[in-house]
Amino acid sequence: MTLPPRRATQGSLSGHDEVQTASQLIPPEVPDQSEVHQPRGLWSPLFLRPHTLALFACAYLMLSIILAALAWYSSIHKGICAVNLSNHYLWNYAPTALFTLFSVLWSQIDYRTRSIMPWVLMARKLQTADRSVLLDYVSPNLVSAWIKAIKAKDIPVAISIFGAVLNKLLIILSTSLFTLDIVNYTTASITTEGGKSFVASAFNASLVNQEPVARVFGTEHLEMGYTIGTSKKYAAEVPPLRNSSSTLENTSQVDIISASLDCEDAGQLQNSSISATGTGVHIGSSPNGDNETYYNNELFFENHNGTETIYQMLPYVSPYLGGYRMRATLNSSSCSSIQVAGGVLGYPNTLMDRSPTLNCSDDSYRFVFGLYGETSTGERGGGSQFLVCKPTYRVQAANMTYKYDTSEGNKWTIKNFTGDRKLENFTAETIFEGFYGAIKDLNITVLLNRTSPQAHIDPFLHDLELLKSTLIELYEATTAQILSQHLLVENTKTFQVAEIRAQSRLQLQGYGLWSTECALILLAVISLSLCYSFKASVLPRDIGSITGLATILARDPEFMERIDGSGSKCLQTIRRDLFTTQFQTEAICNDHDTTDVFRIRPLTTANTEKVEQSTKLDSGKWYNPFVVTRIGRLCTIAIAVILVIALESIYQTSIHNHGFMTVAIQKHAEYTSRYIPAAILVLYSLLFSALDFELKTFQPYLNLRKGSATSQISIDEHYLGLLGLHGLWRASRKKQYCIVATTIGMFVTHFLTIIASGLYTVTSVYQQKPIQVLQMDRVNIEAFSDINHISYQEIGMIAATLVLDKDMDLPQWSYDSFIVPTMDLVTQLDKDEHCQGVTITVPATRANANCTVIIPSNVSIEVNDFNQRREFTMDFDFLSICGGDPRGKRPLKIDVYDRPTGFASWNDRSDDFFHCPEYLVVAGHAYPENRSWNLRALHCRPYLESIDVRIELSCPGLIANRKVVPLLDESTRKTLSTAEVPGIDQNLLLPYIRSELEGIDRYLKASDGSFNGTVDGFFGTVVRRGTPLKSLTNNSESLKAAVEDMYPRIMAQILNQNRVKADPKIYNGTAQFQNRFRLVQNGASTRVLQALLVAMALCIAATLMGRSTKGVLPKNPRSIAAVASLLAGSSLLHDDIIPPGSEWLSDEELECRELFKGLAFSIGWWKDEDMDIDGQESVGFSSA
Repeated sequence: MTLPPRRATQGSLSGHDEVQTASQLIPPEVPDQSEVHQPRGLWSPLFLRPHTLALFACAYLMLSIILAALAWYSSIHKGICAVNLSNHYLWNYAPTALFTLFSVLWSQIDYRTRSIMPWVLMARKLQTADRSVLLDYVSPNLVSAWIKAIKAKDIPVAISIFGAVLNKLLIILSTSLFTLDIVNYTTASITTEGGKSFVASAFNASLVNQEPVARVFGTEHLEMGYTIGTSKKYAAEVPPLRNSSSTLENTSQVDIISASLDCEDAGQLQNSSISATGTGVHIGSSPNGDNETYYNNELFFENHNGTETIYQMLPYVSPYLGGYRMRATLNSSSCSSIQVAGGVLGYPNTLMDRSPTLNCSDDSYRFVFGLYGETSTGERGGGSQFLVCKPTYRVQAANMTYKYDTSEGNKWTIKNFTGDRKLENFTAETIFEGFYGAIKDLNITVLLNRTSPQAHIDPFLHDLELLKSTLIELYEATTAQILSQHLLVENTKTFQVAEIRAQSRLQLQGYGLWSTECALILLAVISLSLCYSFKASVLPRDIGSITGLATILARDPEFMERIDGSGSKCLQTIRRDLFTTQFQTEAICNDHDTTDVFRIRPLTTANTEKVEQSTKLDSGKWYNPFVVTRIGRLCTIAIAVILVIALESIYQTSIHNHGFMTVAIQKHAEYTSRYIPAAILVLYSLLFSALDFELKTFQPYLNLRKGSATSQISIDEHYLGLLGLHGLWRASRKKQYCIVATTIGMFVTHFLTIIASGLYTVTSVYQQKPIQVLQMDRVNIEAFSDINHISYQEIGMIAATLVLDKDMDLPQWSYDSFIVPTMDLVTQLDKDEHCQGVTITVPATRANANCTVIIPSNVSIEVNDFNQRREFTMDFDFLSICGGDPRGKRPLKIDVYDRPTGFASWNDRSDDFFHCPEYLVVAGHAYPENRSWNLRALHCRPYLESIDVRIELSCPGLIANRKVVPLLDESTRKTLSTAEVPGIDQNLLLPYIRSELEGIDRYLKASDGSFNGTVDGFFGTVVRRGTPLKSLTNNSESLKAAVEDMYPRIMAQILNQNRVKADPKIYNGTAQFQNRFRLVQNGASTRVLQALLVAMALCIAATLMGRSTKGVLPKNPRSIAAVASLLAGSSLLHDDIIPPGSEWLSDEELECRELFKGLAFSIGWWKDEDMDIDGQESVGFSSA
């Protein structure tokens, strides 16, 4: 079979051959449509065409720019975007999948560059056999091929291999390119209504009571935290709270007010005149049985030992027992004359004149404060110390960061102060009047001591500088509370509120990012270099298949004659035979033959270089790489099985030990935990791809070796030049099941690194270690059971009132209904251990009301002869005599009001002084108009008990974690003693809730109307905490439940103020340290990877069922000379099978021309009719 003749190429020399190298060849023109092919240029692989390479360069550059832009955006916005943890597979797998796709595509660039390089070299000039027909860049591994290319200065091959390595590196780097981090970010400010703001017109100094002082006392002395919007110096507006599940804090710009004093020393210009007021003597009994004496405004008591001591009055109890009025003339640095006519504020004679007569350098308001004293000679007033103080205040704007209801209470901070202004129609004197209203009934000396513990002011020792600093501290702290309570009004303006949220945001990791950026830029440069410097148009067609190369070799009789009979020879022998021959590709256009010819032109040279001589023939050697042998394939399967077992082993360790490995640095661990498995799987993928590459190389020859193979499954096949799915489809269609198996395996390998990118995570885990704490104190049981120590517990009452009525923070070591001992760490902790908390079980002390329901008898309403009040009178005959009351059993009397009303009270059974640790609770409803009633009564015998409780504390500060509910072990309850605290009914809720009913001091009236002067302090607290009074008066069990719930809560604060040093006792606890990072293996990724590896092993096992590759090829067939040696002498190269000009046709065109229709092909040993001199047979092709 021959192709139709064509005319010579235009421009050829008549009668002479025109020879062109392939790089200079201009394809011939065709005169009419009857010719077999249209004019065309030289063929170039798709992936090596300039526009394809330029497209790759643009893609790499675009990815680099996108990553740089994302990195810039991430640095500004603390991440790229918010992500849902459930979608982590997207950002874990997507980058790896993308770069895996690029690697697959680049593999075609690399393969085509390496396979076409010998032709590129021959197109340039004559090349030796080693640099042309024997040159093989396809067979060696990447490293060997790259080194070989560098040595030979074949730059296109070197950079294409480098590009392949970079693409593999990108796959590994992409596994840690993105990370998820919990970051705090601030949202845009939103106009929000609500909150509280300052309004000058709302302030009324006459309404200020002692509550602000009590709050200061609570924060400074009782270790309670400041309420939201207040601090030791500032009162701030309270903006509204914007909250969501991820909100950590809010921020808003607010106004803050701070008040202070500018005090000067004031000296006496003349002796003061002193006049006594309200003097007298009163003798009474204190709750502990000591005698009290008030004499001339000095209070003494004599205890059971006969020791006479000054009685320390408590801040909220009015200590005014008479006093002095002092008149004096003073001066200071800014005032030449100050006329003082002030009254003494209680014992021990602190003096304040709110309106002195002043002659000062300015008209600012001033007041005088001093301590009355005597000289050493007894002169009254001579030893007095005075301060003249000018109150000031200012309003500033500040940024407030706040959060309500945290485990540590309300938290807020202010910063970035700006401005200095005043409120309209609001003066510093107005603030001072409120301050005076808060302290006017208090013992100022004790108050200064209590609120400023460092100020130990003795009544007979006057330190003026200490007095000045302490007074200023008291003024600043108290006015901050006053302004917060009386100047703030709800919903008067809007606030610009922003949220500080904790959000899971996607971020680019530094090392991974910049390494990826460098790789992308290098790949872009490599793509552009190949695009502009590598001319791949050196062939008339694709020579990947045997047919493609045969069409060119059919036109090379001279070359084929030189290599004829080399079918069984090794490549080294062929190299020896061709050592003196050089090769170059050329196209011939002449006048005698109208068909263009593309061929390899050999040229014999006088090469004197020595070449290794082969001493024996090679007919017994076969090309069979280890990877395709049965042992090699079994080893590849074994590696997959080992990886599956390793994954399972690590996973089981991970789930049972909160990870399988402890790492030191989280960031480094994140990199290594992703890079190492990705690198291992990339290496295994390369091993599998080597098997796939070899089997696809062998497949056409296996079919030929089998014999009688059609061209479609033998000489026309070129699986290496096809992308995965295309090759899979073709192999399936042709029932090439071995190729189907390896192609599926190769498709699976691309998912290995994708899934591996989400295989491991670094998790911060808690490590538990034993820890010891030392008990520092215990409850002073004697204060509740010993007659010599029982007292009104006024400080405890203040604490209970502040906690239960004003919602101030619980003091340290106290809980809602019990207290625990003060503790200190025994175990020394390293600051680098990051202790997160301590869990410990310790004995707590709790009070139990121990109430039973009783029924009163002989209930009547009578008129008290002393004060003419109507009273309930009732007996409890079945109760035995209790306490030291010499009067015996006495009826309980409770005031009756002139209107129908509910009432409730806690009553000391034997009054305050006879020490009966029993109490009577009476509640009900009275109808005075018809002298009827509905009564409920309880008999309570409180006691203290010890109970084990498990609590959680911070570490190392041992601060109670209020968000963790303590666990009480009720089985460990032990009774300690009775609990006697007199006067709960009167002292609770004092000082700042007072009766508005004239003459009735024991009953209280709530300002919010929740009760109307008919409950005492105990039940006032119950009602204020949300229990309706009606529910207490209608049901005895409800009354009992309310009492037994409130009593331990009140007593917890009282117990907390009665601690004494304890004998050392150590308790063992458990500390949690967040000092370890553990690698955790993901279960889903593990299972998917195992499935993929098993699938690959099965694919390899499937290839074992195919024909063995042993004894198929006598040499590596990837060089031109190797294939030519097999084709030499074959009838396949005859013109009747491959007509002249076929080298210009593609595979599809040859198939359309049905060149090989009806032909079968095989490869094997063929014995020539004329034996060669060595009597050897030849290996080659046969067609029939």
